[in-house]
Amino acid sequence: MNANDQIFADDLIIKTKNKFFNTTEYYLSNNKIVNIIVNQTTENLEQILEQIKNYLLDKNYKIFSQFLFANSFYENENKILAEKYFNSLTWPVTVIKQDDNIWGTIITAIKSNQLETIYQNNNVIGNVFQDEYADYCYLGGLANYTKKDAKSLFQIVESELNRVEMHFNNIIRTWFYLNNLISWYDEFNKERSDYFVAADIFNNMIPASTGISASNNENSNLLSSVFSVKTKKNNIKIFSVVSPLQCPAVDYKSSFSRAVEIDHPDYRQLIISGTASIDPEGNTAHVGDIYKQISLTMDVVKAILNSRNMVWENVTKGIVYFKDIADIKTFNDYCEYNNITNLPLAMLKADICREELLFEIEMDAVEIKNN
Repeated sequence: MNANDQIFADDLIIKTKNKFFNTTEYYLSNNKIVNIIVNQTTENLEQILEQIKNYLLDKNYKIFSQFLFANSFYENENKILAEKYFNSLTWPVTVIKQDDNIWGTIITAIKSNQLETIYQNNNVIGNVFQDEYADYCYLGGLANYTKKDAKSLFQIVESELNRVEMHFNNIIRTWFYLNNLISWYDEFNKERSDYFVAADIFNNMIPASTGISASNNENSNLLSSVFSVKTKKNNIKIFSVVSPLQCPAVDYKSSFSRAVEIDHPDYRQLIISGTASIDPEGNTAHVGDIYKQISLTMDVVKAILNSRNMVWENVTKGIVYFKDIADIKTFNDYCEYNNITNLPLAMLKADICREELLFEIEMDAVEIKNN
């Protein structure tokens, strides 16, 4: 461990930094996880991926999933370098289109002897791992190109989950990136709610979610990723978590939970949905004021963390969406003023689900149980 390493959460969550990337390491039962974040850089992609490859091979990690925030040049280079450094692309990549010559990524890797890759037409779309208590499946980069149609994408997700003996109601976390979201978000929400009714989601647990206006480099109408958990034993619980400072999203016809918790015999994992400056009545707060929108949003997230006996140091990864990427400075100023340090966050430009919203953040947090 070098002088730049920083350790939190009773030495059970290890956060490190070097000049190439940030890492957060922790155990989820007998599976060791690392999140690697490269944030808003113009540095050479090959040089950084080579360093990531060396880090992963040295620690015997296998890549589980990747979010890539980049233009088409970097997307293509990412594929080429995966072949060069890892022999093949064996993990799903969800690409969020970014302008200019700036890129970033979140790579999640796992140390597990039982990692199963899911293919669709020779393309990797997911990975599955397990422990003695549950099976875990991530599907990523699923897209609908032909029309603004959520139902057909939900059917694809359900079909792929069925292939690994899971069901639609095993989904606990979703990401939806809609091209020109404002023009069809109401339609999307209705289609999502209708599908959730048919799948009996509302009588079980509504997944945590992020809904953002974005696309991939092929201009898909809808891009999605999902994370599902199928329990094997009764001593693992998965449930929705309310937001102390906001109303349920279903109150304004948006079908997602503010957060979801996995209460596992060995750990608790809190998955916080995309969160923005929305007041307890469901209205946008602080229109036109980026600092106040950031402040309220962070207060909301902190309240969710604290309600589950967690703090900022428990955060293992997150994504921050800015309508104006220049507002990263305002966010950094807010964090510095409030002594919020070492958050493992990737940042990117994207429109939020309401025209007047300027900022949104999602994050995961973990508490390891001292059994």
